[in-house]
Amino acid sequence: MGTAKIICNENGIQSVIFLDEKVPTSIEIAACLKDCVLKLNKYFEGKKTEFEFTIHPKATTFQLKV
Repeated sequence: MGTAKIICNENGIQSVIFLDEKVPTSIEIAACLKDCVLKLNKYFEGKKTEFEFTIHPKATTFQLKV
């Protein structure tokens, strides 16, 4: 599947992008990502099949409406 680039702020997850190329990964996880990373790790380990995230998409007004 590759590397996932997850962007967040204090309001929630703004975007998740799966990258085709290999990129260096961060050892330190931002506070706003810790819950997301934990849930995704459990999902990919086969230990969890459902989960919820607080999302706060970075989008235009039009994009949010559709």
